[in-house]
Amino acid sequence: LTSVCIINTRKDMPHNYVVNASSILIQNGGSLSNDSGGNFKINLTGNLTIESGGMIAFNATGCASGNCTSGGNITIAANVVNLTNGALIRADGGSMTASSANFSGNGGNVNISATTMYFEGNISLDGGDHFGTTNEGNGGNAGTLILNVTNSFNINGNIFARGGTADSNTCVAASNGNRGNGGTITILGNQNT
Repeated sequence: LTSVCIINTRKDMPHNYVVNASSILIQNGGSLSNDSGGNFKINLTGNLTIESGGMIAFNATGCASGNCTSGGNITIAANVVNLTNGALIRADGGSMTASSANFSGNGGNVNISATTMYFEGNISLDGGDHFGTTNEGNGGNAGTLILNVTNSFNINGNIFARGGTADSNTCVAASNGNRGNGGTITILGNQNT
């Protein structure tokens, strides 16, 4: 693509998909999504702008048995990345929706490299929660965020990297599930605030 690609509806992206383009604008109601995690890479020579109500979402859906799927791995390389207020990049782990003594999904990984970044939106890498009533249900660990920005930038948005909650029935001694661990956030660049 040599011009601005405008996304204003949901676009389901396959696992291991790579987008090579000039610039992408994701408007309100638009998304690049995969509900089973997966890997996704965007290589832009220009800009990535996500407006309020737009998103990149490679988060895992919930599960009712076995261990839930982890959130996706999102890699973005662009000249300018602009997450406006209300924009979202999400790679959350799947939540356990039934009574099961298994693990909720871990949060995914988001790696953003840019010359300049405007950050007023939200990035979420939360581990999945356990919503069942079975003792010993476990929350997923949060994921990893790497922001590598050449120029200085301000973070006016939110970064969520919370471990998932454990089982909801803690009345039986020594049979509680474990909450997930918090994630890792690495910010590289000049004078980040």
